Amino acid sequence: YKKALEIYSSMPDKSSAVWYNSGNCLYHLGNYIQALVAFKRAQHGATHVQRKAIEYNIEQTRKVLGVVDTPTSY
Repeated sequence: YKKALEIYSSMPDKSSAVWYNSGNCLYHLGNYIQALVAFKRAQHGATHVQRKAIEYNIEQTRKVLGVVDTPTSY
């Protein structure tokens, strides 16, 4: 994962797929906050199908961090 992340990081023009793969590498390296940032960046320019995968990874990363959405009541 480290080597792949180095390669992704060295790319000057990062597509949605590069950010997504970077997020996966960061996640597997235990860098969850940075993974979330990469996944959020991956959302820009992503197709509908890609967005589903990205949203799933964001949800899983937030669970690992103990961050859950709580509904607000009025």
